[in-house]
This record gives sequence, structure tokens and C-alpha cells, in this order.
Amino acid sequence: MTPERPLRGEAIELDDAGWSLVTVHPRWLVSAEIQTFLQLWQDCDGPAEGAGRLPFAGGAAEQPVLAMEAFAVLAGQLARVRSAERKAAEAEAKAARGRS
Repeated sequence: MTPERPLRGEAIELDDAGWSLVTVHPRWLVSAEIQTFLQLWQDCDGPAEGAGRLPFAGGAAEQPVLAMEAFAVLAGQLARVRSAERKAAEAEAKAARGRS
């Protein structure tokens, strides 16, 4: 798999970004630095409900401000993705009930 030759089925719609169809895996759209930060967030239980572990010693007041702000942005985006997934699942369930 490369950006020029994505695997079959990797096309996604990004209407919120103004792109109706993207045929490149999203991972190729993210820089190595951002991927590293995403890994840090995941290692700190970012996707988990609640605060999770912090990357540096001390409490929240002793964390780098940019890191905490970035974690907040990532948590907000994850919430948007999960909300969209719930809405899609509800719409699919409603459509399935309508067909039966």
C-alpha cells in the first residue's frame, strides 16, 4: 500500500473537510510528528473515558500547555467521530427496520 496505490476499499468521504471522496488512506495525510503525538496520546489512555494518565510527572498543572491543548483537541475530534458513528448506526438500524 502506498499513497498512490491505496488498498481496495480505502476510499472515504470527508464531507466536513469539503472533500466528497478521498482514495488515499488518512494515515498518509498525517505527518510523522503528528503520528508520534497521536501515539503519545494513545499511550496516555487518551481514547479512554476520563482523564487517563498524563505524559509527564506531576499533575495537570505541570504538563506542557501545548500538550494538554493538543490532547483536548484530539479528545474533541474523537468525540465527533464517535458521534458520527452512532448516528450512522442509528440511521442504518432505522433503515433496516423500515425494510422489514
